[in-house]
Amino acid sequence: MCVADGGVKTDRLSPAMVDKLTFLRGVGKQFWDLTDARIVNRNITMLRLGTLLLLCGSVFANELTINKIEDAAKAGQFTNIKIGNIQVPAGQTLHLKGLKAGTKIDFVGKVTFGFKQWEGPLIKIEGKGITVTGSPGHVIDCDGKRWWDGKGGNGGTTKPKFFAARLTDSSISNLNVKNLPVHGFSINSCQKLAITGVNIDVSSGDYANGAHNTDGFDVGSSSDIQIKNCNVKNQDDCLAINSGKNILFQGNTCSGGHGISIGSVGARKDNVVQGVIIKDNVVMKSTNGIRVKTVLNAVGSVSDVTFENIKLVDISKVGITVQGNYLNGGPKGEPTGGVPIRDLTIKNVYGNVLPKGTNILVWVKNASNWKFAFRTLWEVKDKIWRRTIKQDSDAQWRGPGQCFADHPQPRATRFTFP
Repeated sequence: MCVADGGVKTDRLSPAMVDKLTFLRGVGKQFWDLTDARIVNRNITMLRLGTLLLLCGSVFANELTINKIEDAAKAGQFTNIKIGNIQVPAGQTLHLKGLKAGTKIDFVGKVTFGFKQWEGPLIKIEGKGITVTGSPGHVIDCDGKRWWDGKGGNGGTTKPKFFAARLTDSSISNLNVKNLPVHGFSINSCQKLAITGVNIDVSSGDYANGAHNTDGFDVGSSSDIQIKNCNVKNQDDCLAINSGKNILFQGNTCSGGHGISIGSVGARKDNVVQGVIIKDNVVMKSTNGIRVKTVLNAVGSVSDVTFENIKLVDISKVGITVQGNYLNGGPKGEPTGGVPIRDLTIKNVYGNVLPKGTNILVWVKNASNWKFAFRTLWEVKDKIWRRTIKQDSDAQWRGPGQCFADHPQPRATRFTFP
């Protein structure tokens, strides 16, 4: 095929293969044109053929197709890697490591996984200067229903996490992921990583005792991270930033889960979140809209966080939550203020909360320089403040010792922060 003429059919070839054939054909034509077409003899014919074969070899020799788990061990020898139709054996990780800078990894087939109760991850990719992408028609199907029991990571069957990214100066794009057993992308110890166009669909787990804790993206101890134009249908946080700096989450759609979260922050090795922009996103049919959660009796800090242009649709519990007393399952006692929340901006967050829900809930200690577009500066340093807004006119501070339960259900459930 390398030396064939323009009659080669390319409709069943991958775009990358078509590009290679086009390149080789162009080189061959240029070489032929350099030779006097009137001189035809055996030596020139052999020279032309040899040159094209060498070119062909240089293009294809550095490509690896992974169709079985053993192939992954050779990944460091190649710079073009294709993940074909593969079933990863139960209890094993599709682990690509020792990769050369500039390596391109392309998911082109269907990836599935054997069943075992274990912590995972199912996939792990490490390296610097790595491009990970998915070709049209590919799918990574975790078949999570084999693990689902409604408990997620809180008991029951031990469920494997999906994808551990340990990448620097790299990108992940256009992956199609289905049916996570539990947590999705773990972005830990990464720098300068761009994630775009990823689709995560766990909607088939929307039933009693089904999927739970199926976070879309968990970010920890990472910097300069961008997550843009992704779609997440799940049963937990669309995004959870537990620690990290200079993070952008933009143009994403989150559905069915717990909304977009800073935190929970605290009780980890790294408990600092700084420089986060969350903008131009849609959160729909979720229990919460946007949240900032810091852990009770923990230490750390949250600073310079902006939520802007966020559309909330049919939120069932709370549209906006900022709380300093988080423990798994909800607020526990008075906030301790060990993880101060500073320089928080919320601008143009709009939409609707369902009738039994709450528009805004704030319960914090040791916070400062909060800028809500509809309000002036908020300063809450040494005192504990609780606040709930059930409707637009209900905007009174509630002092210590008063609970949210004494607020009536709202007549109007729409809110807008212009």
